[in-house]
Amino acid sequence: MNFRIFSIALLAGSCLLNPALYAQDKAAKLQTYFDTIYAQKNLNGCILIAEEGKPIFSKAYGYADEQQNRLLNTETAFELASVSKMFTAMAIMQLQEKGKLSYEDSVKRYFPELEYPGVTIRNLLTHTSGIPEFLGFSANDLDLNKVNFNTDIIKKLASSKLQPIFKPGIACSYSNTNYLLLATIVEKISGQSFANYMKSMYFFRWACYTQKFIPD
Repeated sequence: MNFRIFSIALLAGSCLLNPALYAQDKAAKLQTYFDTIYAQKNLNGCILIAEEGKPIFSKAYGYADEQQNRLLNTETAFELASVSKMFTAMAIMQLQEKGKLSYEDSVKRYFPELEYPGVTIRNLLTHTSGIPEFLGFSANDLDLNKVNFNTDIIKKLASSKLQPIFKPGIACSYSNTNYLLLATIVEKISGQSFANYMKSMYFFRWACYTQKFIPD
């Protein structure tokens, strides 16, 4: 019994003294865990787990297209969809901290062409604006044979004069239009495209952070 305890203590000590061995142990446990979930048919996707900015486990499971028998790999591109909303909100919050905007700013300050009185940036952030969901637009509303950009959606909102579905602040309804407008506000204030703003303010800095270097 004492020998077993000594062996376990020795192994634990070895892991602490040898970070590479510790990381390998973690990676092995993670692989066992995700392999088991995949074997139970409860997983299809790509996994990346990092610790202190360094990847310790990365693996792809399942299919990108099962009908065409196309497997996922760690380079497979995924549509971010609404995962990007947290970054949009973060950009707005940073601009607020810098005094570039206020959560209580009227949307009409940035979009005078839109007829949504009483709607504020806070309403957009919290999905309490009442502004209709643009994903419900049909071929009668937009040319669906082309890529419609934020400016196209905003022009349609202005020209169609779509009525809000409720007064701002009295209800909550998830709407992608809210975050389309927030992203455009970021562009208006920063003078950059949303993609360039995010790249310069966040993703470049994150890449530098993982290399232990933060630019001024």
